[in-house]
Amino acid sequence: MIKKCWTEDPTERPDFQALKSIIRRLNKDNDSGNILDNLLSRMEQYANNLEALVEERTADYLEEKRKAEDLLYQLLPK
Repeated sequence: MIKKCWTEDPTERPDFQALKSIIRRLNKDNDSGNILDNLLSRMEQYANNLEALVEERTADYLEEKRKAEDLLYQLLPK
């Protein structure tokens, strides 16, 4: 499972639902389900926050790129 998570190609990495089910199966005989659920929910929340941050930063980058290109086209002779 750990090797799959560290695969260089992101499309080959398991998603959180797959990880959640794998960890639950591995931890089935253990009584610490509440701790595991808490950990998994925090990991999911962290991943969602990271995805939102990446989307926001990507949008900011594209806006700045557009502004720079507009400025460049204004400066270039026609």
